[in-house]
Amino acid sequence: MLIGTRRGFFQITERGKQVLNKNPVKIDDNYLKQFPEFIEFQKTKRKESKQESKENEIITQQNATPWELLESSYKIIQEELGNQLLSQVKKCNSTFFERLVVQLLVEMGMVVL
Repeated sequence: MLIGTRRGFFQITERGKQVLNKNPVKIDDNYLKQFPEFIEFQKTKRKESKQESKENEIITQQNATPWELLESSYKIIQEELGNQLLSQVKKCNSTFFERLVVQLLVEMGMVVL
């Protein structure tokens, strides 16, 4: 509904003009969720936010002690490994997932076979 013409400047699109011509009572996130462009914008915004927080974390690490750096690095590796593992599991079929859950419960001692 808006396009960036340059940094800090935006221009309304034809679709945006059509929406405004309908004189909506209120334009908020709930209203905008009906538009695929807004949903895509939110996804992009979340990705950028995660990237920015990681960059900020790296910047603050410059003043950290070696122990803090090791701890922070471990957390980052653990998070990335978890994301990769979850991605792989999501690609598998339901039978594999069921077996994985049962095996996990057995290994945790929560189920005895």
